[in-house]
Amino acid sequence: MPPRAEQSTAATREWARAHPRQAVRVDDLVARSGMSERTFGRRFRAETGLSPHQWLVRTRLQRALELLEGSDLPVDRVAEEAGFGTAAALRHRMRLELGTSPQRYRRTFAGPAATPAAG
Repeated sequence: MPPRAEQSTAATREWARAHPRQAVRVDDLVARSGMSERTFGRRFRAETGLSPHQWLVRTRLQRALELLEGSDLPVDRVAEEAGFGTAAALRHRMRLELGTSPQRYRRTFAGPAATPAAG
């Protein structure tokens, strides 16, 4: 039997996505859900296939990649906007997950609006 809507972690995930600049931690997600940590973790994994921590990291990384592709924000601002806090943390995560740096990723995947005009 699927969990009732009030037992889902969907609203908590949406809240976290809507506040990418906040330093959201797994404890914050659990508190917001109104569930015990164990129940939240089980439901979260059942709904997403990921642990809450893995999901937070992937969500932040996805936001950072969107910003790198679609803006010309400096890497330190991208890191802040995506919830990594520092450019070093973003660089570290991108090396681990993607094997590349933010600058190299931007050069490879950025659209015309995100790249400075040649002058």
